[in-house]
Amino acid sequence: MKNNPSEGIQTLTIISELCTGCMKCVRGCPVEAMRFRDGLPFVKWEKCIHCGECIKACDAIQPLTTSFLELSRFKYTIAIPSPAFVGQFEKHITPSHTFFALKSFGFDDVVNLAPFCSAYFKAVKFIVAESDIPKPVISSMCPVVVSLIQTKYPSLIEHLLPIMPPRQLAAKQVIDSLVKEGVYKKEEIGVIYITPCISKMIEVKEFSEESYIHGAIAIKHIYNEILKKIKPSEKMDIGNSLYGFRQAVAGGLTDIIGEENVLVVSGIKNLKKVFDDIEMGKVRKISFVDTYACSEGCIGGTLTVDDVYIARQKILSLFSKRKSDEEEEKLVEIYLKNRFNPVKRWGTKKREKSLSLGVKLVTMKDELLKRLPKIDCGLCGAPTCEAFAEDVIEGEADERDCIFDMIKHKEIKAEEFLLRWKKRGGKDEAE
Repeated sequence: MKNNPSEGIQTLTIISELCTGCMKCVRGCPVEAMRFRDGLPFVKWEKCIHCGECIKACDAIQPLTTSFLELSRFKYTIAIPSPAFVGQFEKHITPSHTFFALKSFGFDDVVNLAPFCSAYFKAVKFIVAESDIPKPVISSMCPVVVSLIQTKYPSLIEHLLPIMPPRQLAAKQVIDSLVKEGVYKKEEIGVIYITPCISKMIEVKEFSEESYIHGAIAIKHIYNEILKKIKPSEKMDIGNSLYGFRQAVAGGLTDIIGEENVLVVSGIKNLKKVFDDIEMGKVRKISFVDTYACSEGCIGGTLTVDDVYIARQKILSLFSKRKSDEEEEKLVEIYLKNRFNPVKRWGTKKREKSLSLGVKLVTMKDELLKRLPKIDCGLCGAPTCEAFAEDVIEGEADERDCIFDMIKHKEIKAEEFLLRWKKRGGKDEAE
């Protein structure tokens, strides 16, 4: 597996015809991976953590998920809906209804992820009790969290929970079972995740031995078709283990571990603050950090359809009773038997520069920043003066691209300034 599984993987596309040059995507990116040059935004994929914040900011940016045509290459297709999926419908529409509708849509089978989610948290309870594992343990369920740690906080990789996420274990179990029966070969089985966000495409596109999911379809892309197929009398037996659907809500399953030992964090800004605190040793009494890149959890994903707070209320009220389940206990054992070394799996990014060169580049960047206006206007195409300085040091931009530098040295007239401003999307304001 690559050291950074998200590096170079494209999970979104930019529709140039819809771009107005507003630069909301550039300014809204939490890791400064977006730039605006030559009239269009583009992504520095090596920095991107696939959080989808740019998709929220602008309609010109669209997710790249699996098309329905791609499913034809499999003889047997299985849908695994995210727990967030069941929260997108009215209360009287149960998971049994939506799962039956999914199967009617064309999938050969639909897998209930709820017991896998409950078992995941039960396994966490055993792992955090071990004395030799670095604390606090950080949930590795969200690919955005893993990418953020790899990109910005490599020292925290060893804190990542060393078990596969529920969707992967569910996919592995169903594939292994079908292959064992001898009806289908492994390559003939396609597992499709019904996803609330673009980050799951990282697992799909990486094509590594750790991934058992072959495609991801956005909830919002399939929602209307599923809604048409739902009928009150048509249900699918999905068992009694439903409490795990609460995993879609930030903190929904923390009572399994014990809420006094868990810190629940959602949203990129909040994650960065907490990760900074962990690196500085401020988070000592917490055993487990339950992390979600999207606000309020997976129900706040960029590819959902319902209001996040309505979805939250529905899921927490519908699945409030927790029952002991033999299937879940077996899954806990499987989780614990299939642990891995997080550092070996996710690794740290390779040092592309020697330490002495790195210090030199930081010094050059600091010197350049002294000459920049530090007002983060974005007219250079970078979100901040600091990001622009990095681009200049890396040879991707020229210091003279700074508008204020040009005006200062009388290299640009007011008319040219306005033309540049219009090109950057400030047409209405300039006129």
